[in-house]
Amino acid sequence: MPPWRQIDWNLTAIEEYVLLGLTFMRLRVTNLGPIEEAEIDLSKPLIILTGPNNSGKTYLSWVVYSLARLNVRRVTVPPELYHLANELLTKIDPSILWETLRSIGDTIIRNIADCVQTQLATDFAAPKDRFAKTRIEILVDQDEIEKSKREGLLVMTWISDRVMLLQGRAGELVLTSFPTENKDLNVRNYLGSEKQKNEHEVAFLLMSFWANMCLERETRAFPVERLAVNLFARELGANRTGLVDALLTQTSDETSDSTGPENLRNQLQRHASRYPLVIRDALQQAMRMPQSSEPGPFAALAAELEHSILGGQVRVNALDELEFAPRGTESSKISLGLHESASIVKSLASLVLFLRYDAWPGQRLLIDEPELNLHPDNQRRVARILAKAANKGLKILMSTHSDYMIREFNNLIMLGQDTDQARELIQELDYDPETTLKSEHLGVYLVDQGKCIRLPVLETGFEISTIDKALHELNRDAQTIYLRLFTE
Repeated sequence: MPPWRQIDWNLTAIEEYVLLGLTFMRLRVTNLGPIEEAEIDLSKPLIILTGPNNSGKTYLSWVVYSLARLNVRRVTVPPELYHLANELLTKIDPSILWETLRSIGDTIIRNIADCVQTQLATDFAAPKDRFAKTRIEILVDQDEIEKSKREGLLVMTWISDRVMLLQGRAGELVLTSFPTENKDLNVRNYLGSEKQKNEHEVAFLLMSFWANMCLERETRAFPVERLAVNLFARELGANRTGLVDALLTQTSDETSDSTGPENLRNQLQRHASRYPLVIRDALQQAMRMPQSSEPGPFAALAAELEHSILGGQVRVNALDELEFAPRGTESSKISLGLHESASIVKSLASLVLFLRYDAWPGQRLLIDEPELNLHPDNQRRVARILAKAANKGLKILMSTHSDYMIREFNNLIMLGQDTDQARELIQELDYDPETTLKSEHLGVYLVDQGKCIRLPVLETGFEISTIDKALHELNRDAQTIYLRLFTE
């Protein structure tokens, strides 16, 4: 639930709740698919992955997503946390110093990295032996964490009919507890037969607090398959519902081979999702539609995307289906289903809804090839919108093959100089000052030949050697063909 919305303390199906998360980390992977070694600084507001096809960019971004989507309850809890949990539960004033948890932080992060590593085969929907040599490391900048404000970071868990909260306050971690009716209640009242369960839950809270202090826990992914996801999510959901209905109608007295337990198991295996986690989640998001009708802080960017690129409005109809109303028409007369709309609408419709309703500062947007199905002028416009989103606090990790987008990002970097001449050019060339970029806010990586090379981002921007080489060869061949055929 985004932080600008009021907390609903009556929620019943929640294990963890995060109000604020900070990221001071680098992700290092070795032997991941075609990638021999890679390291990405995830603290940068705008991260760009580029390079030839089949070089490993998608795998790399999927690891970032797996880390964000990791169920912390699967992580091995360090024994030291159980000792701290017992201390919190037995103290009259249930609090510990920040430094006490910080001393165990490296162990927690190592356990998280190990858990992500073991989950890769499941998250990638691939055989386990494909990741037998893969190694994942999470490198946390302790100095940056120490400089940050921990006040306001809060994690919460439910135990039976009550809520436990762990919150950072002025160098301390304070544990509080109350029943769901919001009445004050001391944690120590729940000792006795519940002691072991309480220790486990508080140890989990301590681990979650550190994980959310260091790592990203909120990421939305828009994979390159998003056109198919937007078109066919409903049908896939209907097929799965039909399978469930068929299985439920099997009665206990139906004992033939065609309806026996083994056959039911085979049906489930045939229909089980074999998609990677990124695509599975995208399908779920497409079937659920927005979780709220209340516009969020990035709603203006959604409207800009509709106005300047799509030429109409994306909306959800009464059947929870996406539809598109072209500009210049009366919406009551013309409303196109997604299957009737242009490919650009299919590609960007879900991004529009995300920006309008579900995006908030601090969240990570992971988008693969935002230039998909876009004419060059619209590729430039999308680059500006992504830059503006990054400037407003939405962290972005994107992959691209588009020279148009790269050139536009370079324009925005050059216009980001704090000079009168740059400001004059912004006005002369009709750029929005909110789209300009600072070079230090970008992390640009070339993934090629097993390596992930961090490229320098200067005041003039950055260069992608593989794209420049292809353009140079194209221009050379075009010039040679023209000179030989039309001038000799």
